[in-house]
Amino acid sequence: MKRLLPLLLLMLFAPLTAQIVSHNTGWHLSLEPRIGMTYGALGEYLYMAKSDGSWKKNSYLEWEEKPLWTLGMGISGGYKGFHAQTYFDAALPLRSGNMMDSDWKLDASPDVKTNYSIHENTSAANIRTGLTIAYDFLPLEWLVISPMAEGTYIYRSFEARNGEGWYGDTVSWDDPSAKHYPGTYNGTKYILGAIDYRHHTFQLFTGLQFTFLLGKKLCFGLGLFVSPYAYVYAEDRHYTNKARTTGRYYVYKAHSHFSRYKASLFARYQVTSVLEVGLSLDAMASDIERADMYDEDPETEKIYKTPGYEGGFSLAEFSVKLSAKVHIF
Repeated sequence: MKRLLPLLLLMLFAPLTAQIVSHNTGWHLSLEPRIGMTYGALGEYLYMAKSDGSWKKNSYLEWEEKPLWTLGMGISGGYKGFHAQTYFDAALPLRSGNMMDSDWKLDASPDVKTNYSIHENTSAANIRTGLTIAYDFLPLEWLVISPMAEGTYIYRSFEARNGEGWYGDTVSWDDPSAKHYPGTYNGTKYILGAIDYRHHTFQLFTGLQFTFLLGKKLCFGLGLFVSPYAYVYAEDRHYTNKARTTGRYYVYKAHSHFSRYKASLFARYQVTSVLEVGLSLDAMASDIERADMYDEDPETEKIYKTPGYEGGFSLAEFSVKLSAKVHIF
């Protein structure tokens, strides 16, 4: 991290060396480098159909983001009250908490967790990009109300390794008779296999942002948003050998409506006529979103519908970002 600090500062303030011009045409353009941290978790669910037509939760994997350190850039522009912003954020590929895998195998006792394992989790990739459009209304001299719409694409890739597990199968995972596997090699046999997870999300958000003006230099605000539509495509690979060439590969696809929510708090301070610094706090969460589940052939990469099973997703994230907006004109 000591080597990364000069790089972070350079990315944050390098645009200040750009030539700044100002025009009174109503058009405006800004660059906004930023650094941040995200803390949260993704939930991955597996449901099994019962003979009575109901669904039983069979498995739950929790992929932690604790934390993700991010670098990003925003570019915003517009004409008078109309403005748009596009952005790109990427997390550093570092250890990010753990991945916990839980199973409920007993039909007669569906609330008894029979199997449990915990693995070191690495965020191999986390990339976010999107486009936001908004229009500012000024009903009061100290209040700006902005209807907003946003489209976002997020790619997440996790690698779970070095796990240990407790497998009761017919009893609770913490029962004394449950088998404990330390996650090591026993000769040539791999006791606990590795798991890779790739998660693609496209989501739309719409809502309102309220900005409160405290004089000419300071403002703070609140945004509340809901997602009318989101699409998730995920790949889960449970490897059964050390070389990670064999195992069970799963694919999940989900379409959801009004099941994701986002809120934001922010403060901005105008340092000079061309430089504005900001701090933002954002939270995003979702209901459990049900998904179609498929098996993937590792050799042909073709997918086949898995009868009697469904998947699901959930999300809870909190992020904080520090930014420096440079007004080009």
